[in-house]
Amino acid sequence: MGEAVSMIGIVVIAHGTLAGGLKSAVSLLAGEPEAFSTVELHPGDAPEEFKARVEDAVQSVDSGDGVLVLVDIFGGTPSNTISQLIARGDSNIQAIAGANLPMVIQATFMREQMPLSDLAGQVMQAGQEALVDIGAILAQAAERDDEEEF
Repeated sequence: MGEAVSMIGIVVIAHGTLAGGLKSAVSLLAGEPEAFSTVELHPGDAPEEFKARVEDAVQSVDSGDGVLVLVDIFGGTPSNTISQLIARGDSNIQAIAGANLPMVIQATFMREQMPLSDLAGQVMQAGQEALVDIGAILAQAAERDDEEEF
């Protein structure tokens, strides 16, 4: 009987439907991800109920290698809720704010190849590198094309 493959779990927590949207986009690009959960914060959600959903999501994807939690914005309810879990001593969780699709894709593809702390660094780097001024790139390309005509 083969040994079960463990992997770092991923939880995306965000305001509104952003978390579900990020999961939907990853599923479209890479198929349905395993050990991946989302928690959405909606108007009227009771704080304790939301916290319980976050705890359940983290536990549901934790196979022993840790859980990477991506939240939409630092200082918001999703960020504050996961901070409470980390502050109580759950060292098997690493959280990053500023979630975007490149970060979620990087986490999904790289989580079986490195420990949690390394994955967190890779995911942050992917998120930062994904910030691109499209207009500036087009202007540079047009400038190069103009220079090549001489």
